[in-house]
Amino acid sequence: MDYGGKYLKIRKALHEAGFDEFYQAGGTNRFHKMFIVCQSNILGKIFWIGISGGYGVKDELYIASQDIARTGPEERTTYKTQEEMASAIQDIGKQIRAARAARKGQKA
Repeated sequence: MDYGGKYLKIRKALHEAGFDEFYQAGGTNRFHKMFIVCQSNILGKIFWIGISGGYGVKDELYIASQDIARTGPEERTTYKTQEEMASAIQDIGKQIRAARAARKGQKA
């Protein structure tokens, strides 16, 4: 699959993570280069994958998360590189796969 464009490693990690759904929220521009909303029902969480910056300001790469019901606190982690952020998304993917495997094990 061609993930195209800038932030290829992040986009690839998003496609491979196993989210139930994800989408680009709003349009992209020089200040908000990426703002993707992802949801994992098995983890009971919603994630915001964002890249902001512009006009000589270094890009800020971050992942924010909160429980789907949005009753708990929001957690936010920033990353220095695309590789760090892609690795964090891959870690979320591992959590999703482990939770699905655990659920299948309970049903057996």
